[in-house]
Amino acid sequence: MNISRLFKNIKYSLYGEEKDIVKLEHNSKEVTNGSLFFCVEGRKTTGNKYINEAIERGAVAVCISEKDFYECINIIDTTQVSVVVVENVRNIVGLVCNNFCNASRFDFKMIGVTGTNGKTTISFMISNALQKAGYSVGLIGTSGIFINGDMVRGEGLTTPDPIDLYDVLSFFYSVDVDFVVMEVSAHALALKKTAGLVFDYGIFTNLTEDHLDFFINMENYGNAKSEFFNQVKTGVFNIDDKLGMELFKKFSFNKISVSKNDADYVYKGITKGCIVKCDNKSIKLNYYLKGEYNACNCAEAYAVLNQIIKDNSIIKKAFKNLEIIDGRYNQFESKYHGKIILDFAHTPDGLEKVLESAKKSVAKNGRLISVFGCGGNRDKDKRQIMGRVSGSIADYTIISIDNPRFEEPSIVMGDIEKGIKEVTDQYNIIMPRENAIRHAFVNSKKGDIVVVSGKGMEPYYEVNGYKHLYREDIIIKTIIKRYDKKEN
Repeated sequence: MNISRLFKNIKYSLYGEEKDIVKLEHNSKEVTNGSLFFCVEGRKTTGNKYINEAIERGAVAVCISEKDFYECINIIDTTQVSVVVVENVRNIVGLVCNNFCNASRFDFKMIGVTGTNGKTTISFMISNALQKAGYSVGLIGTSGIFINGDMVRGEGLTTPDPIDLYDVLSFFYSVDVDFVVMEVSAHALALKKTAGLVFDYGIFTNLTEDHLDFFINMENYGNAKSEFFNQVKTGVFNIDDKLGMELFKKFSFNKISVSKNDADYVYKGITKGCIVKCDNKSIKLNYYLKGEYNACNCAEAYAVLNQIIKDNSIIKKAFKNLEIIDGRYNQFESKYHGKIILDFAHTPDGLEKVLESAKKSVAKNGRLISVFGCGGNRDKDKRQIMGRVSGSIADYTIISIDNPRFEEPSIVMGDIEKGIKEVTDQYNIIMPRENAIRHAFVNSKKGDIVVVSGKGMEPYYEVNGYKHLYREDIIIKTIIKRYDKKEN
C-alpha cells in the first residue's frame, strides 16, 4: 500500500518519494524490506535513536513527529528513504494500521470493557454467553487471545500494541468472527492503541487506585478511562462508582446504567450468583463466582447480552455453565487442610473485595489467611494501603512479593508491612512465594480459607528483566496433593 493511502485522512508532510509499504513496524529489530518504521517516543527511549538500524534492516520510509523532524532529517537520505512527518507519531499509529488493514471491511461487532477491576471477568461472561447463543467470538485480554474458547496466543499485554492489535483483528475477520470482546486498559487508551476503532458497546466497571507509577494521580488515570467513550456507540456504566456516574451523565448517545439501587439494570448478589432487574422483570443468574463485586460484573455483562440475545434461557444456561476463568476466584479443595482461593486481585479495592467475599465462607471457628504481595517498580503508594486492607480483614497475613522486577524485594515488602503494622501484628514475611503458600496451607485446618492473590495464573515470575517459568495454580495443586498424600 502506498504512503498516500496509508495516511488517508491523517494530516502529514512527505519528504522523498511515494513508496509502497508492505509492513508496519515500531520495533527496529523487527523491520524487514519494505517496512514503514514509526519513531514512537517511549518513557525510557525514543524510536528516533533507531532510525539508522531500521534503514539498515530494510525500512523504505520512517514516520516521525514534527518536534523531532529537524533534529533527524540530517541523518536521513530522502532520495533513498522517505520521511513522513506528523504532529505526534503515537497518536496516529492506530489510524495508519486501520488504513493498512482496510479495517472498514471488518463486519464483526466490537464490545470493549474498561475499568480498574472486572474487565477479564465481564469479557469472559459475555464471550461465553455469545458462544452459547451460536455466535463466533474473538476475545482479547489479560488471559490471552481466544477464538470460541480456544487459545490462539497466551501471555501478552492486556490490550496489544496497535500493529499487533490490528493484525489480530484481521485474523478474526479472516475466520468469520461475529463478535470481538476486548479488554481496553487505561495504558492502551493513554497511548492511543485503539485509535481508529469503533466499539458497538463499551462497558465501564470502576475506578480504584492502580497504575499511579504511570498516571501519577487518579485524575489522569480517570481521564484515560473516560477517553474510551469517545469511540463507543452504546455505553454501559456502573453508576455506583463516582466516575461511572460522571461518565453516564456526560455520555450523550445510547447509555445504560447499572447499580445496586436505582438504574436501568438493578442487581442484587445472592449466594450463588445474582438477580438482575430490568423493565420490571427479574432474572436469576447462577454462576460459580462469589461476592457482590461479581454480581455487578454479571449485571454489566447481562446489560449487553440482553441487547443481543433475546432468549433469556440461553443467557441463564450460559452463566450456570460459565467455565472457570483463570485467576478469578479459582478454588482448590483439600482433604485435611483449608480451601485455597487463587485470585488475580492486585489493587487495594480488588484485594478488599476478594478477602471480604472469602471471609463469608470461613467456618465458624475457622481463619482467613491472606498470602499476597505487590510488584516491584510499580505504584508504591498502594503497597501500604494493601497491607492495611489485608491486616484489617484477614486473621493472618503472609507477605510475599509479586514480581520483583528490578526492585529490591525487601523494600517492596517493607512498604506493605508498614500498612499491616497499623492494624495488627498477625503477619509474617516469607520468600519465595511457593514457600509462603506452603506455609499458609500447612498451617491451615479444615474450615479455614487461604486466599492467594496478586498473580492469578500469570505464567512467569519476573526478576531483573527475566521471566522465570512459574504458575501459581500448579504450585497450589502440587502442595495440596503432596500434603494430602502424606496425611492419608
